[in-house]
Amino acid sequence: MKYIVKCWLCNITRLLLKMLIEDIRPLPNPPQGIRVVQTGISKKLRHHLWDDAVFVDLLERVETEIVEVIEGVLRRARKAASEKREGGDGWD
Repeated sequence: MKYIVKCWLCNITRLLLKMLIEDIRPLPNPPQGIRVVQTGISKKLRHHLWDDAVFVDLLERVETEIVEVIEGVLRRARKAASEKREGGDGWD
């Protein structure tokens, strides 16, 4: 059973990484003044990105995909636990 859970976690990790490695080429570059002097954690850069609808849409899509994967895994785990309690092995 530990092996199966470990495999599930590996699959989840692969899926999450695949979703997180999105193509960011469509995102517009911030203005050069912000790019040159600001780091990725700067407030000005964050504000610029959050004002961009394309960036916000990308984040929302990735968040939705991650939540769907996690909910699917939880459903499968609950179903397996329920089947195990009913006498089956629960891991078909």
